[in-house]
Amino acid sequence: MGRDLDLLQGSWTVTALEVEGQGMPSAMLANSRIVIKGSRFTSTGMGAVYEGTLEIDASTRPRQLTMKFDAGPEKGATNPGIYELDGDTWKICLATRGAGCPSSFASTPGSGFACETLTRGDSPVARKAKAWRRPKNCICASLFRESGTRLRQFLLTPALPWVLLRFRSSRPKLYKNKGLS
Repeated sequence: MGRDLDLLQGSWTVTALEVEGQGMPSAMLANSRIVIKGSRFTSTGMGAVYEGTLEIDASTRPRQLTMKFDAGPEKGATNPGIYELDGDTWKICLATRGAGCPSSFASTPGSGFACETLTRGDSPVARKAKAWRRPKNCICASLFRESGTRLRQFLLTPALPWVLLRFRSSRPKLYKNKGLS
């Protein structure tokens, strides 16, 4: 693998997307990401999953890439483009139709170009979800399996005056936080 392809390995979150001059709202990009493994990519988000191969040419200026789709709605399509890699930020500008490769990171109406900005790692929402771990030796461990979301919200409430001590049935008993008695 080339140096740039090695640097692209891993998960990238889409932080900005502009298609033919139209910026996409950040809410639409909430779970959009690209994962690079070897020379293969998997792109998820906005209701579809795309898979294919990624070819990099770092010897040209601007650097060029070619995405060949072999699964998903774009199966059989080949999109040439340019990219820029700066630490944990990856910028891509792809030709979504036609054979022309973009020469700059600009997406104007009618151009057929899509420009993306990606950041290494998972989105803040995904990081927050991954950060939560069920506490070991938790008195209320079985409740996590039954009603985890409500219980997590309850336990994560700041300055909570109540404590969950024990339960005899499927319903927990709450006691005022005055210490164990």
